Amino acid sequence: MAATVTICCPGVAMTASSTRLLDILNGHASKLVKIYRIWFLAACFTSTGTGAGTATTVTGTSSPYGVPSMIAGYRSSGTPTGGTSLTTTFSSGRGLALNDTATVTTSLTVTMNATGGSTADTTAPFLFHAKSNDEPAAGGFTWDEMGNIPVLNNFDFGYGDSNVEPIVLRQNEGVTIQTMSIGAYVASYNLDIFVELTYA
Repeated sequence: MAATVTICCPGVAMTASSTRLLDILNGHASKLVKIYRIWFLAACFTSTGTGAGTATTVTGTSSPYGVPSMIAGYRSSGTPTGGTSLTTTFSSGRGLALNDTATVTTSLTVTMNATGGSTADTTAPFLFHAKSNDEPAAGGFTWDEMGNIPVLNNFDFGYGDSNVEPIVLRQNEGVTIQTMSIGAYVASYNLDIFVELTYA
C-alpha cells in the first residue's frame, strides 16, 4: 500500500475573494502525490465572533454549517510563500496526519493562506468547484443550499474505483484551493479543509 497522508487544516480564514486557502506542492523527483479526497466544512461565527459552530446571525438563518462562497481548486506551479506551513508537528489542530509514522514528507509542501510564490492556472478548467452562498434555515432549505450539507462538500477522485485516476502531482506540480468570489459577510467565517492523499 502507498504511504497515506491526511492534511488537517481547520480554521482557514476566508477574508476576501481570491483568498488562497491551501496550497499543496510535490517537490520530489520520483514520488507522486495522488489526491483522492477533499472535503470542506465551514465554521460559522456570530457577528460578535463568539465561536465556531455558532449559528450565524448575519443572514438571519440558524445553521452552523455551510460553505458560504465559491471555492475552486486549480493546478498550480511554483513554491508558495508566506502563510502557515503545515508539517507532521501539529499546531492548533493543523498538520499532516500520517497513517504510518515512518512516512517521510520532506518534499511535500503544504501551506495555509499563502500570500505568493505559486501561480494558479486559472486559464485551465478547475479541478473541482464548490458553490454555496446560503445557509440552510433550521426549518428547511432550498435547492441552492444543498451544497451546505457536509457530505455534499466531499470530492472523491477515483476513491474506490480502480478505473478512475486520482489527481496526480508530479515533481514541481501543485494544487491551490482558493475562493473565487464571496460576499462581504464571509470575513466572519472560517473553513475547515481536509485532504487525503498518497505519497509514494
